[in-house]
Amino acid sequence: MLFISLSLFQCSLADAAAREKIGVLYSYQNVESYAKNDIVGFSHVWKSFLETFHGTYLNDQFLCNISSDTTVQDIGLDITFFPLAVDISQEEKDFLNRFISGGGKLIVSGGVGPVSENLKSFLTNNGILLTENTIAKQTLNYKVDDVVFDLPIGNFYTVFDVTGSGKKVLVRWKENDSVATGGNKHLAYKGYS
Repeated sequence: MLFISLSLFQCSLADAAAREKIGVLYSYQNVESYAKNDIVGFSHVWKSFLETFHGTYLNDQFLCNISSDTTVQDIGLDITFFPLAVDISQEEKDFLNRFISGGGKLIVSGGVGPVSENLKSFLTNNGILLTENTIAKQTLNYKVDDVVFDLPIGNFYTVFDVTGSGKKVLVRWKENDSVATGGNKHLAYKGYS
């Protein structure tokens, strides 16, 4: 589903693979929120994410320990992926705002559980309005190029909308017509993990 998010930036998996590296934000604040909110063990969902992500054969660079001293030039990346997102530290928020302002492309995938006000405000300022993280009461699906993607009953997904100039909705859930993936020229949001 990474390829759907990349298409928002007119970038294919082949284009992304040709770039030197794709950043993957590992947010300690995010991990802490999973523990604090007694959400399914982060290490379990992170392991699943890594197995799937490494199956794309993209060259990745993990971003962690972001501080107020971290500069966009320090990381030398064009695309950064923030998976399983429910929270973000102020330093990470400031860094990602600088990254986007400098022309970087950010892909965020929703996590499992409640979204922090800090992450909501970051996303809102960048054109993604989160309403809620909720549990699917029925299997949700969408179709892209004859491939059907399913989100089974009981899984979390985010109800959100895309605003601002350059907004684009890439896919909607067939069952309730809510946005599944959308964004703008700098940020793509995938409302499920």
